[in-house]
Amino acid sequence: MRKTYRCRLAGFSLAELLLAMGVLAVLATLALPSMAAMVRRAQLDTTVNDFYSGLMLARAEAVKRGRRVSLCPGAADGAACDASAGWAAGFMVFADDNDNGQRDAGEDIVRVAPASRRPDLRTWSTAPLSAGISYIGTGETRALNGALQMGTVTFCLHDEGRRVVINSTGRPRLEQAGQGC
Repeated sequence: MRKTYRCRLAGFSLAELLLAMGVLAVLATLALPSMAAMVRRAQLDTTVNDFYSGLMLARAEAVKRGRRVSLCPGAADGAACDASAGWAAGFMVFADDNDNGQRDAGEDIVRVAPASRRPDLRTWSTAPLSAGISYIGTGETRALNGALQMGTVTFCLHDEGRRVVINSTGRPRLEQAGQGC
């Protein structure tokens, strides 16, 4: 007598596969908006942290060199400052040997930061900080006329924002700008 063995094939039926794909599609639809928001927050944080590190570098360089080091907006190309472009258009840190707030021939460029990759990123700042930020040899911020330079630079992307606040001693700090920026 011959024995027949029944062999059960392992795998999924078409119905089981379609059901799993449907559940996966629903979960992906729910997760996608929060993923986009997470990416947007990460891009905002990257831009703000880049600006903050530029401030800390300018302050450290001013103390190290014992003279004025300035940060100016809109200089992502490393050629010239453009206050009307805003801080999201990049910035340049340079040794301001002649104390005029603009990079001139022969002045060392310490760092050039590129413009934000997000064209919808908005920035604004209080009047003393809109054209540039200068640190003197003591690590304090001072305007070109010697006046105290402190204020806030705000970065907004959609409804989220971050603020960089520079106090009277020139020390920057980061804070949330709140919803509806």
